Amino acid sequence: MNDLQYALRSLRKSPGFTAVSVLTLALGIGVNTTIFTLLNAVLFSPLPYPDPERLVSVAEYRADDGRSSSVAPPAYFDWRDQARSVAAIAAVSANWYNLIGRAEPERIDGAAVTA
Repeated sequence: MNDLQYALRSLRKSPGFTAVSVLTLALGIGVNTTIFTLLNAVLFSPLPYPDPERLVSVAEYRADDGRSSSVAPPAYFDWRDQARSVAAIAAVSANWYNLIGRAEPERIDGAAVTA
């Protein structure tokens, strides 16, 4: 109990140090909480799909440089019609779109997705 009283008296004698200490602790706790919340939402919470562990991504890669390329619609339809080891297949095409309204036009990220 004496140690606590001594600590409080010491903090009361130096208000500048006390303010910096409290601010540092508050900032550290706030940043830690924010990072944990983001990581929890992105990495640790389950995906909003039934059986998310069964989701897979399939892509085509170019032979010349190994980069992924767009899948041609006929290839997608062949995959969809002939696939036996998956329940369903969907195609996704990421793109940029121009959002036009009363304000200045704005470029946004979006995607075209099959049903």
